[in-house]
Amino acid sequence: LLILGLAATLAGCLLGWTLQALFFKLFAEQLPVQPGPSGVRPYAIGTATSLTCLLCFAWPPLRRLGQASPLRVLRRDLPMENRRTVGDYSLGLLAVSLLMWWYSGDWRLTLAVLAGLAITVVLGLGLALTLLRGGRLVGMSAGSIWRLALAGLQRRGTANALQVVIFAMAIMLLLVLLLVRTSLIDEWQMQLPDDTPNHFVINIGPEQVQGVDQILRQQQIRSEPLFPMIRGRIMSVNGEELPRTEDRSQGRRQRESNFTWATEMPSDNRLVAGEWWQADTTEALVSLESEYAERLGVGLGDTLGFLVGSQPLEARVASIRELEWQSMRPNFFLIFPPRLLADYPATFMTSFHLEAQDKRFLNRFIREFPTVTVIEMDVVVEQVRTIVRQVSAAIELVLVVILVAGGLVLVAGVQASVDARMHESAILRTLGARRRLVLGGLLIEFATLGLFAGLLATVAAEMSVYILQTWVMEMHYAPSPWIWLPGLLGGALLVGGLGVFSCRRVVSSPPVALLREL
Repeated sequence: LLILGLAATLAGCLLGWTLQALFFKLFAEQLPVQPGPSGVRPYAIGTATSLTCLLCFAWPPLRRLGQASPLRVLRRDLPMENRRTVGDYSLGLLAVSLLMWWYSGDWRLTLAVLAGLAITVVLGLGLALTLLRGGRLVGMSAGSIWRLALAGLQRRGTANALQVVIFAMAIMLLLVLLLVRTSLIDEWQMQLPDDTPNHFVINIGPEQVQGVDQILRQQQIRSEPLFPMIRGRIMSVNGEELPRTEDRSQGRRQRESNFTWATEMPSDNRLVAGEWWQADTTEALVSLESEYAERLGVGLGDTLGFLVGSQPLEARVASIRELEWQSMRPNFFLIFPPRLLADYPATFMTSFHLEAQDKRFLNRFIREFPTVTVIEMDVVVEQVRTIVRQVSAAIELVLVVILVAGGLVLVAGVQASVDARMHESAILRTLGARRRLVLGGLLIEFATLGLFAGLLATVAAEMSVYILQTWVMEMHYAPSPWIWLPGLLGGALLVGGLGVFSCRRVVSSPPVALLREL
């Protein structure tokens, strides 16, 4: 067993090194430096993982072989107790938990992942068992080959349900990646209006405002208003100085931000608390974006201290807003009344929409305003799409390994039931069943398993993308009906092919030889 573990460790470390080399090749353009050696730690983790799995999963059933009675070995008709005990499952769960804790270094994260896996497995098993029972009821009214296949599914119901869950999770991850890299960004762009700004112009000097506005009007380019922009730093809340740190995970900290002023609230902003000020107010007020205010831990009436250049500034929170970030228009976390920032030096910014065939206008624009910065958001979005494709390709390599591991679990599970299947096959063929009937029953049995796994995976993938679109990206949900065919068909072909290949001895061995062995 130890020799087997060492061989698996060497193979796994070699495979990990190969995947790492492929990752670096995929991300060569994005990496600012050449990656150095990974060190000993990854190989130590792989070795400890393989040995832990051997001791906690493979050793307990092998240990029970040493407790088997010699009479049971000589007399095959005596029963043998080979069921797993509660201790075996507890040992396996403890091993998985300790490994995950070691990997993450955070027991809270470990508990959260274990709870999520437990919920997923329980729900998946329940759905899989429901599908298997329903399939048998449908199959009983079908032909003999279907009854044979679906009865086999029911006899090994729990083991088959577990296989369905394992393959469903692997296929689901592949489908989610496929959706993210092919359609999620495209659907986001399709939900934007046709005239959504795709170019940002910043660093416009006060003396250039009139010229920029004039050239955009001459070319009949629809643009957003020119927003003033001042760079400042938040220093304190209610007189209490904020910590000076660059750790972004810490919400209450000093941070730099862009300020602007406005007499009226921007049209794509929505007031959620407080009131907007009068156009001619002279009060020191400020309006905050809701999530920004939440990170700072401030609310209505709190006083914020700022530093603009070398000049201090204090303002009271008068309102909190929600922004529509998907609009691709200029948005600001902090907005002040105009008179409060009138004495501070400012630059201006705007955004506009430009069709691909009108890109030559940018050359003229930059020649006339060489100090202005133009950001082509359509190019940025295309670069994001390229990065998503590369990241997805890298993750897919790992998911392929997971899918292969799931295939090995299926093969191992089938091999554990080969004796019972050979017994059934021998009786059926002795009673006159042809090889085609037995082979067809096996193919239908495993293809149905794969079909159920593909069904669960496709539903789970759609739900995952729904959460991404509505909760994370705040988009309207757009279903992807085209993934149903590859999800269902891929699961049926993959599991069906692997299952029949693992059971080929069942139909290739003569029934007489099988009965004599039994």
